[in-house]
Amino acid sequence: SEKALFIHVSSKDKDAYTKNHANHNSIVREVGCKVPLFTPSDPGCNNSLRLLFCGSLGNEMNKQALLHFYTKFWPIFKNSGLSISIRIVGSNPSVFVMELCEKAGWEIFKNQTNSEIDEHFQWAHFSLLPFNFSTGSKLKLIKSLSLSTPFLATSAVYSEKFSKLPRC
Repeated sequence: SEKALFIHVSSKDKDAYTKNHANHNSIVREVGCKVPLFTPSDPGCNNSLRLLFCGSLGNEMNKQALLHFYTKFWPIFKNSGLSISIRIVGSNPSVFVMELCEKAGWEIFKNQTNSEIDEHFQWAHFSLLPFNFSTGSKLKLIKSLSLSTPFLATSAVYSEKFSKLPRC
């Protein structure tokens, strides 16, 4: 219909559609979010890379994710020469999670409201999805993207399909 306006998610999408419907009325509006490049000297970042893990801190899945991050990735971050701030945000932290945060020097924020959680995402340069399995990570990924916070994920969470999406 001449009254319809098609909104394409990329120029590739528009080009493909145009092959079959050459005269359609359309515009291109890419999906995703703009990710500012982090450099330790960015104004307002206090020369610190800010990372966030958010989730229920009393369940086994998130406990295992934090332990996986601590054992496999935290030594690399810690020895990178960057100043790094890590916030662990969530409800009902177990004794294990409390002790792990203290040992690692990570800040823990317990039982935050939804608006406080959103503020933590705005504070962060990246959210952490350090799972060695994909179960439970997808909601965290969606939450991060919904608040325009880029994520750092393990290969268990990350999918090749993301590499094909601009700005993801």
